[in-house]
Amino acid sequence: MPYFGSAKNPIDLTGQATSELYNAAFGASLLSPTIHGMISLYCETALFDIDNFSPIIERTNKQFQAAKKPAVFCSWEEQRQRNA
Repeated sequence: MPYFGSAKNPIDLTGQATSELYNAAFGASLLSPTIHGMISLYCETALFDIDNFSPIIERTNKQFQAAKKPAVFCSWEEQRQRNA
């Protein structure tokens, strides 16, 4: 974990995270019996691929609903995100 990450959260990603890392974190949250819900905050960065991320959000949301675990997704709006 980078020095600016937080060990106080079960899973903490930083601005360096790619959509693939978010996907892995979502899967870990879903499968963990000690994580009962998820809040995902993200924004577009140089490494972030919103076009790849939108289907991940849709799939993850369905998986969390099926598991009866609450999931919240929040993004800081940029032009590419509005068009995704």
